[in-house]
Amino acid sequence: MKVRSMVCGLVLFGSAVGCGSVGATVRSQDTATSTDISVPSSVVPRSQPLGVAVTVVGTDQIVGFDAAGRAIFAGPAGHISGDGKRLVRFSIVNGNTKVEWLSAIDGTSIATRSVAGELVVAAVSFDGVSVALSDRDYSPLVSGEMAVGRRETNIAVVRSDTELPTQTKLMGNFSPEAFAGADLELALLEYVPAEHPTSYRVRLMTVDPIANLQPPFGWNTKNLLDDTEVMAGHRGDHVLTEGGQYLYTLYRSSNGTAFVHALNLSYGAQSCIDLPSDVIVSSGTIGATPDGSQLFVLTSQGKLLTIDTHTNDGSPLLPAVVRVTDLSSTALTGRLSLAVTATTVYAASAEGLVTFTIGTGHIETTPTVQAPTTIVLDSSGSALFVANDSEVWQAADPTHRLELPSGIGAIVNIRVN
Repeated sequence: MKVRSMVCGLVLFGSAVGCGSVGATVRSQDTATSTDISVPSSVVPRSQPLGVAVTVVGTDQIVGFDAAGRAIFAGPAGHISGDGKRLVRFSIVNGNTKVEWLSAIDGTSIATRSVAGELVVAAVSFDGVSVALSDRDYSPLVSGEMAVGRRETNIAVVRSDTELPTQTKLMGNFSPEAFAGADLELALLEYVPAEHPTSYRVRLMTVDPIANLQPPFGWNTKNLLDDTEVMAGHRGDHVLTEGGQYLYTLYRSSNGTAFVHALNLSYGAQSCIDLPSDVIVSSGTIGATPDGSQLFVLTSQGKLLTIDTHTNDGSPLLPAVVRVTDLSSTALTGRLSLAVTATTVYAASAEGLVTFTIGTGHIETTPTVQAPTTIVLDSSGSALFVANDSEVWQAADPTHRLELPSGIGAIVNIRVN
């Protein structure tokens, strides 16, 4: 059994996953339980209302606000789909798993489905219609192993637009990663050896009309690799591009070196993008231009790496790092955040908002009253919003602010409608 060396044979940060990723994918969560949250009927901003409706996802709760700053819905935390339109969450009820779909804009209920067994949400399709469930993804019990060992894995796929789920039991140790092939296929990580996993490979499972496990993903390389090749690693941050066709995930080794795993979900192929060996990545985040042509990796050491993906320029070249920019003088905050437009990369720093112009490489820092920890663009990609765990404000006009209530927890994601 071959183990991909250096390019993919690394041990990384985050929960155990492979030279693979998530994006349309969401990792497992514990049973969702509804808890009270202090949400006033009207949240009065410190100055002017934010002017747009936002959905704020915290570690504890999710709350939706209208343009005037009024909280219009609240509930247990869940997962927002890649297109930002749907909220998915689950709960365990009498030994079954209930999945709920809601509008991420106003909290309106869309659908509810139930499957037998106590499972967790592991992957959500880009449009939020399809949801993959699997056995709980516990941390490994043995040092040096990637995931908890098991001989077989229960997997279910449910959809908001059909009543009948697809349920199957696979012999082996699997974890759903992302939907592929118009959501008719599911990319899986297969951990091997199953009972004491130290490596993994990416597999594909058809889900319509029946579950059928396919051979491992191929590799985007000049030399074809056989199906026995495996990798070793743990997942970091990820980004999904081009409407869910490509999934890019950052991985870090124990010595700080790293790579980005590229998963082509449209035709089932993968490649690994080596980051320079002298770039230390103790932690990092990743973003992409709207057209997916360029990726940006920001490390906690202040390095911003530019990667050309070559997915839409007709080039036969593989993705590669083309520029490394030093942002270390900007005193980045502990929780790294990126927002990327066609021309600009925005990053959070202790002093304020860092602006990196893609074409020229120009760097500029704009001071903010409070240090931001989250940076997001609105649904059109034209307006920038900045947040920390207590407030959300417009980057262009900070007088437009929304004060967040207590009980949400650390901010994980914000959807600006």
